[in-house]
Amino acid sequence: IGKDLVVEMKSIKVKQTYDIKITGEPSVEVDVVENISQVAVIPNSIPFIKPKLLLKQGDAVKIGTPLFIDKQNPDIKFLSPGSGTISEVVYGDRRSLQRVVITLDSEEQAESFSVINKNELASMDRASVVKQLLDGGVWGFIRALPFNRIANPNNVPPSIYVTIDN
Repeated sequence: IGKDLVVEMKSIKVKQTYDIKITGEPSVEVDVVENISQVAVIPNSIPFIKPKLLLKQGDAVKIGTPLFIDKQNPDIKFLSPGSGTISEVVYGDRRSLQRVVITLDSEEQAESFSVINKNELASMDRASVVKQLLDGGVWGFIRALPFNRIANPNNVPPSIYVTIDN
């Protein structure tokens, strides 16, 4: 854009609120789940994508291995959350990918990704940052407004909003 942009934050006061009276206190206990044998990736829960499976049933995967890509934008990868073997691939109507089930190994193995140093970040160009985000499987979390679709990595946005709370 080339111009300095000054944005003022507007303060909003809510006058009418509800006081919900809840008795007791929340529990501070944490439930630890052990011996998980399977994890599943459900592409239907990701809006506006058409997944294309890259692997098949019986293939070995590591944490970070690309499982599927978006057919509309093949640069966007979705990675494996666990290390093990693909035990089940479930297709739905018209061969749409419903679920990929991974049976976990006892030993976790992970793909290695290049690490960006804090000092290098300021000198990196846009293309290399976008490539790092695409290769690391993080680009799928970047959304474009107004329809909340996954952002197109080829488009330069006019502004970026960072949401710190859902």
